[in-house]
Amino acid sequence: VPKGQAIISEINGVGDIVQDEEGRRIKIISSEVYHDEYSIPTGWQVTVGDSQWVDIGTVLATQAPTTKAKAKAKAKATTLAPKSKPILARTAGKVAIKKQKQLLISYEEKEEREYVIPPAATIWIQSGDQIKAGQQLTDGSINPQDVLRILGRDAVQQYLVDEVQKVYRSQGVNIND
Repeated sequence: VPKGQAIISEINGVGDIVQDEEGRRIKIISSEVYHDEYSIPTGWQVTVGDSQWVDIGTVLATQAPTTKAKAKAKAKATTLAPKSKPILARTAGKVAIKKQKQLLISYEEKEEREYVIPPAATIWIQSGDQIKAGQQLTDGSINPQDVLRILGRDAVQQYLVDEVQKVYRSQGVNIND
């Protein structure tokens, strides 16, 4: 473990520096919007409105009721046809209806990480900066174990090669990776 270890971000997101009586902290907030798409078969009726909020298990569409004449003709054609189950929401979110054949549910997932900054450390980012996973947030030496855990084996190998190259270059020696 290096002395004066740098703090690196574990997630992608937007950085926010917080200073209060508890000390200095950096918050990284990741927010992503996902869409769950549903196809509405012909002859089905949408039971939710555009821009409506739905929960998991909410009925989105059901088979449209048929008239008696159509029902008799259909009963003769298909004997003992099972009734179709309604389309249910797999996620909670906001509904968007497109051309009556497509239904979209949009939902947002947020993740937040908070890092306590030692008083002697210098912060390398500013509030509002876009932060990538593995990015150095404070001064100091990066712990290769952190790089391995966050970014994987290839990234830690490249980090070690780069650090060894820095040492050689500082002495005026260029070597191949």
